[in-house]
Amino acid sequence: MILDLDDQFRSVYRMLWELYLPDQPGLRIEDKRSRQLVRPSMRLEQTIHREVDRGYGIKEDQVQYAITYYGVNRSDCFKAVSKLEHYVEFGGAQYENRYLIQAWKFGWNFPAPLSVTLVTGTVPAGDHQVRVSGIDVCGNESAASLPTAVTTTGPQGFDIIIPRVPWNHPLFPSYNVYVDGHLEGNVAMPQWGYPEITISSLTGTGSPPLEASNPQGDLNAVRWKFLRVYVLASVIREDPVENAVFQSTTTMETSMIQARIQPQDPIMEVLGLDIQLKEEV
Repeated sequence: MILDLDDQFRSVYRMLWELYLPDQPGLRIEDKRSRQLVRPSMRLEQTIHREVDRGYGIKEDQVQYAITYYGVNRSDCFKAVSKLEHYVEFGGAQYENRYLIQAWKFGWNFPAPLSVTLVTGTVPAGDHQVRVSGIDVCGNESAASLPTAVTTTGPQGFDIIIPRVPWNHPLFPSYNVYVDGHLEGNVAMPQWGYPEITISSLTGTGSPPLEASNPQGDLNAVRWKFLRVYVLASVIREDPVENAVFQSTTTMETSMIQARIQPQDPIMEVLGLDIQLKEEV
């Protein structure tokens, strides 16, 4: 499970949105060139990407962003630049994330259960669907896993083993379990081993699982570690086309170290031998 470049871009975009919009509700933050420039507005571009091999199956994504603020005057640009620099240097309102940007995983389904075993219970006979989701440290729930089909032959229950994501340092302290489209249980991450829960009966009244995207196209998001900021530089200048208005450009570089996706091992070919038997004379 990795945070791809699109997730990293969206994470920076979300940071800008949450940083500027509360004080400037009418500010436009774009990820592309606007047909008609309206001031003040902001544009985010992902300009350079470098992938550095750190060995042992680990890689580092180094990404450069250009954040352009189209202000109404020089003072307006200074305030916009100072707000971003203060946020990065002092770690936000709580001063806890210095030179870090909260990373998010967007439009992602939690992995399917590792196993679903039939046990004693009162779930009626028939075909059932089991889904699980992860809940991050801030209470954001991920999209539920794709359905796992289970068939009961009589009154039975489910013993469900939930995967650790990532395996070595799980990001989700608790998990929801859905059966047939309804929330049927919640389990905390144990200190050791895998989360496991037994569903012996169904209420059929719980909330429905979350999907990766809603009908409007908005993507569900959960917290996913951090992007580390190691370069932050800004320049403010007068607009080259329009007089008496200014713009600032902030160059920001982030890095994230994560596991490299390993290529599938080559399939061993079967060695074929032709054995010919000769008759003795």
